[in-house]
Amino acid sequence: EKTFENVYETWMDFGVDGFRIDTVKHVNFDFWKTWTTAVDAHAAQTNPDFFTFGEVYDADATKTSPYVRHTGMDATLDFAFQAGALNYVKGYTAGGLSQLFASDDYYTTVHSSVYAEPTFLGNHDMGRLGYLLNGGTGSAETLRRDELAHELMFLTRGQPVVYYGDEQGFAGSGGDKASRQDMFGTQVSAFATEQLVDGTTEGTSDHYDTSSALYQRISGLAKLRRSSKALSTGSQIELHADDGAGVYAFARVDRDEKVEHLVALNNATEDRTATFTTLTPGATYTPLYGTQTPVTADGDGTVTLTVPALSAVVLKADRTVVASDGSAPTISLDLADGSSLSGTAAAVSATT
Repeated sequence: EKTFENVYETWMDFGVDGFRIDTVKHVNFDFWKTWTTAVDAHAAQTNPDFFTFGEVYDADATKTSPYVRHTGMDATLDFAFQAGALNYVKGYTAGGLSQLFASDDYYTTVHSSVYAEPTFLGNHDMGRLGYLLNGGTGSAETLRRDELAHELMFLTRGQPVVYYGDEQGFAGSGGDKASRQDMFGTQVSAFATEQLVDGTTEGTSDHYDTSSALYQRISGLAKLRRSSKALSTGSQIELHADDGAGVYAFARVDRDEKVEHLVALNNATEDRTATFTTLTPGATYTPLYGTQTPVTADGDGTVTLTVPALSAVVLKADRTVVASDGSAPTISLDLADGSSLSGTAAAVSATT
């Protein structure tokens, strides 16, 4: 154990800014408690922003969050997000995203939150997003669903991670070696004959195209995210989820700016309209992405918003969110399973 501490502290001294820790759940949990404590102590002296995140290959937040709650790791790879995002962009119910984000609080402690989680859509183990969407068979619709997935990832909480080559439309034919395509002109015949997500063939040419549809979409989303604290690190508050395929809407709000950014996505193959209550009564929302039509909330904050098929829209309120009257509500907690308020509890509801 001390040897591992010394080895990785030396890497830190060389200027490494963080560690991605592989196959975390296959190592004794107590080891991680001790080892991450040493890494954190060393980082406090050399690089307070040092970041550690573990690959815990599980889509259940109750299984991944303990590594954040009870060790010194800053985050885990967000496999729950990957699974929920994939299901949504395949056309399953918007309620699945509601269930996904409802589990975010498992990461919340005095030192951690889900907002540090690296989010992703596919990787070298499970395969690329294009393959997971349609088995490596590309089409115009597969491309649009791929773009929708990246819109979801860049507009929601967490730290988005793009797997190399996804921005070039690589789909692959599976996981592991089948998802490690060459960006330079390939000499691997299996790669050269694969379809890209738009249905064209990869071929033997280089793939560093900054004008491709996916590259432009992803770079535009990255620019939008960087331009706004609300969209990068702001709180995420669910506003609406269709029962079935359709609209999922939420607000992003920076704690200092206090301006609501309204985000809505639609995984249906036709335009969908949703009516729901926002955080800013009377506000006019100016389009930032995906639409040119502003919307205005009524006195209760209700808006009616149309989201194009397989698309996302982002709008920004023209005023700050409504402040409370200063009085804290009285909250009553109900533990449906009869458990006590210690550790974590899966069945807690609250009424005011």
